[in-house]
Amino acid sequence: MKVLVFVISLFLSISLWGQTATSDLAENLPDSPSVSKLLAEQQAGGSGTPVKIESASRSTPSPANNPTGPALRTLDRTFVLASVFQVGATIANVEALEYKISQGNGPGDSPYGKPPSRALLYGMAIPISSSTVAWSYYIKKKYPNSRAWLLIPAMVGGIQLSTASDRFASAK
Repeated sequence: MKVLVFVISLFLSISLWGQTATSDLAENLPDSPSVSKLLAEQQAGGSGTPVKIESASRSTPSPANNPTGPALRTLDRTFVLASVFQVGATIANVEALEYKISQGNGPGDSPYGKPPSRALLYGMAIPISSSTVAWSYYIKKKYPNSRAWLLIPAMVGGIQLSTASDRFASAK
């Protein structure tokens, strides 16, 4: 907690220091082109009205403005179903291991010295599962016309589900 408070206070102090620049620093900074042009017009007796700049048009249309078809969504029904399958298989795997431990058939060579608790199992499984969901989201967003992103939740969910079924079968 002390580290978090220190990092936040350091970030805020750096931000505030950058906003309270002294006049020496402000005088040494070069003027932007729009300010230089405005000052030159004011010194020459011009009106000093800002110049309206037109935005440049794109040569290729963006997917959102594509008139040929609808834009592809990253978070669609297929992605949600695949992610729910993967997370559900992870939960089934954790519960199967917990059931196997409660039957007295738990892992004999646990690196923790005793059978792991449910909280520890979820504490290890959920970050891994959520990171693979985030990874598949990244792949789907980067390659919107590919279905390669579907391999990640399918493989991880399939492995978790097969391990869970094996644990349930061998617990009795």
